[in-house]
Amino acid sequence: MSGTTRWQPTRCGLLNLYRYDDEVFRFAGGRLLLRGNNGCGKTRVLALTLPFLFDGVVSPARVEPDGDRNRRFEWHLLMDRYHERTGYTWLEFERTDDSGATEVCTIGCGLRALAGHQGLRAKWYFVTPQRVGPEFALKRDDGTPWNREQCKEALDGRGMLYDTAEAYRHAVDDALFGLGAHRYRSLVDLLIELRRPQLSRTLDEQRLTAALADALPPIDPGVIAEVAENFQALEADREELRAACEAHEAVIAFQRVYRDYLAVRARVLADRVRREHTGYDEAQRRLNAATERMEAARARLVAIAGEQARVAEERQAARGEEEALRASDTMRSAAALARLRDECERVAGQAAADRAAAEQAGAETAAWERRRRESAGPDSRLNRATRGDTRMEVTELAVYSVDLPIAEGSYDWSGENSYEAFEATVVRLETDEGPTGWGEVATLGSSYLPAYPRGARAGIEELAGTVLGSDPTQPA
Repeated sequence: MSGTTRWQPTRCGLLNLYRYDDEVFRFAGGRLLLRGNNGCGKTRVLALTLPFLFDGVVSPARVEPDGDRNRRFEWHLLMDRYHERTGYTWLEFERTDDSGATEVCTIGCGLRALAGHQGLRAKWYFVTPQRVGPEFALKRDDGTPWNREQCKEALDGRGMLYDTAEAYRHAVDDALFGLGAHRYRSLVDLLIELRRPQLSRTLDEQRLTAALADALPPIDPGVIAEVAENFQALEADREELRAACEAHEAVIAFQRVYRDYLAVRARVLADRVRREHTGYDEAQRRLNAATERMEAARARLVAIAGEQARVAEERQAARGEEEALRASDTMRSAAALARLRDECERVAGQAAADRAAAEQAGAETAAWERRRRESAGPDSRLNRATRGDTRMEVTELAVYSVDLPIAEGSYDWSGENSYEAFEATVVRLETDEGPTGWGEVATLGSSYLPAYPRGARAGIEELAGTVLGSDPTQPA
């Protein structure tokens, strides 16, 4: 058994041909080795089996390895000593199908020659799934080879008999190769060409190249059309590739320039954000400090309120005492009255100072509340910097009450009025860029007209909402 799914030769034989009465040659793994002395018939075995049994043509040029045209095929039967002779040459193939069963295919040729008759008297070919042997003997019991009719009868239902080489070749191709007529003929021609003895000494390169080329399978027309189309598209692809490379280089160059631009732009924006963040931190620090001052001012307000209540009580008590003293006959002296007046002035001055401190604390509280709202609002410095708005803004307005001493020591006028200092109002403006502005207004003081200093502070309070958040470099 061959053990392979491909057809392999397993046996070949000659019956009543040349010097062989009935000889069987066995293959090993699809190969056959013939050894012997010169003239023992090795070449005759090859000439009468392969590639003749693939070709079926009895022409000496195709049968004889050396192409000797004088050695006609009938000579292998008659041998110059037989009057009539019939013989067979055959070749057996095996393979294993998908189910593991063994398939057999035997091909062969029957030949009959008659002395005095030019050429073969008859020839016939067969292809059968039978093995040459007991089931398909090719000879009668007495050893006489079958004639054509006997061979056809034995093939009935189990093979086919052919009278022409062309029909036989088609049958062999269909049974063993499936190459098609053209490729099968090219294969046989190549085998005949390669079989020539001493091929390397008389090598015809052009002839061998033509034989090998003819044996190659034809190229699919679809493949040829696809290759032609690809060649036509190759130039367009090359141009597209060149344009893509140029575009790639341009993009790389643009990326280098734009990367540098983006780096510079990022540094600029980062510096601005860093400055604004630093300003925000500073404003937060000032806000925290103002918060602490506000808490302290609130504590002072509470203390001042208590002190004002105490002073009011003392003043009320002092007035009561003054009235009692004025009504007393024993306390009408000028010295007693002067002391009482001094005490009242001291208490009044202390109350005025407490009132001014309360007003200052209230102003600081209001300023802190405005700064807090503005720092949290959409128009804060950090938010405006994010939007790209870089104008300067007034962020804080503080009002202070200051007593300005009189250079001469005191100022006296009618009604026993005398003052040693006038009350002045000082304004401090803080901006988000750092610069600080100061302003001062000084009146004749409340000694001349009580509304003078309070009127200035009332005007400042009225304008504070407009001044805060405005640009001090662009006054209205």
